[in-house]
This record gives sequence, C-alpha cells and structure tokens, in this order.
Amino acid sequence: MDNPQQANHSNQENIGHEERDVSVVPVLWFLLGLAIFLIASMAVLGFWFRAEESKRAAIDAASPAVQASPLPVDAPRLQANPADELVEFLAYEHEMLSTYGWVDKDAGIARIPIERAMELALEQGFPVREGQ
Repeated sequence: MDNPQQANHSNQENIGHEERDVSVVPVLWFLLGLAIFLIASMAVLGFWFRAEESKRAAIDAASPAVQASPLPVDAPRLQANPADELVEFLAYEHEMLSTYGWVDKDAGIARIPIERAMELALEQGFPVREGQ
C-alpha cells in the first residue's frame, strides 16, 4: 500500500450510501397518529364550545336583569383633539393657580394666587413641636 493510487482506488470501492436509513413505516405511523389526535382535539373543542354557548344562552334567557337593561352600544368616548384639550386644561390650571377669585361666594371661600399663599404661609410660620 505504498502506492497512493492503490489506496485511492480501494477507498473508492467503499464509497456508497448508508445502509441504515430512517425507516418510513414508523414516520408514517407517527404522522397518522398526529393527524388523528388533531382531528379528535378539534372535535372535542367544537362540542365543548357549543355546550358553553348553549349554557350562556340559557343563563341569558333566565336572567331578567340581562333582558331589562341591555348594554349601551355607543361608540367609545374618545378625545376629538387631545392636544388642544391639553392646552386648554393647562391654561385653566394656570388661571386657577395665579389669579384671585371666588370658590364659593356664599360661604365666603376665595382663592388666591399660589405665590401669595406661599408668602403668607412663610410670614405666619408653621407649627413646630415643643422642645425643638
């Protein structure tokens, strides 16, 4: 076997295909079992959904509250223009925090600007515990 051509020739004789391929029969049995399982699962779920639907229909038919007050079918109440509404809301808040006005005129409750309220709070002082 000192000759490289002889070694190459002997290797070519051994080249072929693998003798131990996957057996087709077990794969077909697995696929058949999988198909049967899927079909049975869909059938069971179909029967179960129909049973639940009939239970719900029976409960709805027996409940006078469901029949007396149906839920409104209005569209959801969404903001038409949220950016403009935010600007309007912030302007309202700024006005409430920076101007004088009546909260309840009959009860004598008024509002003052927040800056003035902080000045008054500092002038009057805050309660302190004894001994501190």
